[in-house]
Amino acid sequence: MNESLRPSGWRGLKQTILAPTALASAIRAGLGWAVPALVISLTVITLDVVALPLFLRSLPQMAPQGLSPEMMAGFERTSRIMRPIQILMSPIGLIIRWAIIAFLLYLISVLIDRKTSFRDLFVLVVYAGLIPLLEVIAKNIVLWLRYAFTGTIVIDHPLGLDAVFQPKGAALSTLLQHANVFELWFLGALIIGIHVLCRCSKRWAAAIVLPVWGIWLAGHIAYAMGREVLIKQLGA
Repeated sequence: MNESLRPSGWRGLKQTILAPTALASAIRAGLGWAVPALVISLTVITLDVVALPLFLRSLPQMAPQGLSPEMMAGFERTSRIMRPIQILMSPIGLIIRWAIIAFLLYLISVLIDRKTSFRDLFVLVVYAGLIPLLEVIAKNIVLWLRYAFTGTIVIDHPLGLDAVFQPKGAALSTLLQHANVFELWFLGALIIGIHVLCRCSKRWAAAIVLPVWGIWLAGHIAYAMGREVLIKQLGA
């Protein structure tokens, strides 16, 4: 095969942003997932390591209200131990997340008889993961700019509708948090990619992607609500 026509992981990164249709065609031609997985994992680790000092300084404001001094000390001690471990384990978490999303996409594509290979869907999901990475980068830029100019630390700065409406409940807050341009971009990339991989209309591709997004969003909402209940119990 001509070198210029051979699927390239680095070219695939650019195609994710500029030409998702070309990316899907390259995946069908055998494009692998190692390059985007490595780039995303190393970038996430680097951003988290650089932001670790700010994270540790913000522990008191992230702790549940009403903790006794002993419980607060235990919370900070546990967080200082677990956060570096969490950072180092993040690539495993990313791969598991990509695999779950790809499996759900594959399952629904089989159910509506528009299936393609699990391998192709997994590669598509990994490349599409570059878009949430851009959101993480944007949040880190805002984090450091805000710290530089105001001295305040906001680890997870809102970029969605939650920045406008600022809801109090965990469920609504999570829902509005996912209503942002990066989320729509991610869904669009998946729909276009599946449109090519499954050789189906974009309407059918959306019928595969949107239920998976709904399941994933419901999981995030359930987690946020459970965490809210736990924090209230700890602070009681």
